[in-house]
Amino acid sequence: NNQRWSNQIERILEDLLELVETLHELSKSPEPVLFNVSDLIDDILTKTKHSSLIDVKWLKRMDSATVYGFQEQVGRLFRVVVYNAFEAMDGEGILKISSRDIIYNNISAIEVSITDSGKGIPKDIQEYVFALGSPKRLLGKRSFGFGLAWAYFFLEWYGGRISFETET
Repeated sequence: NNQRWSNQIERILEDLLELVETLHELSKSPEPVLFNVSDLIDDILTKTKHSSLIDVKWLKRMDSATVYGFQEQVGRLFRVVVYNAFEAMDGEGILKISSRDIIYNNISAIEVSITDSGKGIPKDIQEYVFALGSPKRLLGKRSFGFGLAWAYFFLEWYGGRISFETET
């Protein structure tokens, strides 16, 4: 029982620390820089803790995926999405990543697709996936529902988009 409580408190503290770090990051005025999106994702995959039973596959990696933008915020966005994908797979499965050049709103852009082999998003919470305080906590997940809400806001603010497809 003590170990269970200790683990639960540790998860709550990790969540709170992540929330504080995110709020701190959002309070900064970002400076755009030139960076490679593929290298950024590689770095995130290397540093993100996940089960050894999860196989990460780059289906199509664009070496020339260099953009001028907000590297720190884009990195945060990918960390949130990758973390949620790993969480959805319950410790095992396949994470597939691909990138390609596209035209979005008449501007040359890069599309990154991240697919996981998780069980899908239940119909009753799909409309809340990008909502602040989404009901993930009600499903026993260790999250405040802040990460994907922030990712959605960030992309919308800068003219991008984020979406999901699920098979449930």
